[in-house]
Amino acid sequence: MQRDLSWKVGLQWAVREKAPVLCVHCDEAWLDRSEWRLLDRLALADKLTLVFTQPWQNLVRSTEAERRAEQLWIERLGDDYVRAQVIREWLRSATQVREILA
Repeated sequence: MQRDLSWKVGLQWAVREKAPVLCVHCDEAWLDRSEWRLLDRLALADKLTLVFTQPWQNLVRSTEAERRAEQLWIERLGDDYVRAQVIREWLRSATQVREILA
């Protein structure tokens, strides 16, 4: 009984959040209409089980966090963002970074 209830709650959350669902009890996935086409287009249709692994999810989260952070800096710095990127790359390659920043 508890398993059925947790599955229903998980499914309701996934439907509300528009997230794909993997049933841990039957090892099957429920996808929205367009999700399968997207997986197919991204050549991930045969790698569906990978999408639900923790390393994959960690990669998705970190990639999204990086994208959001970059967007935030673009909004904050505007045209200066490109210049800041150039300076950052220059500092990464500089041999005397500590002296430059002192």
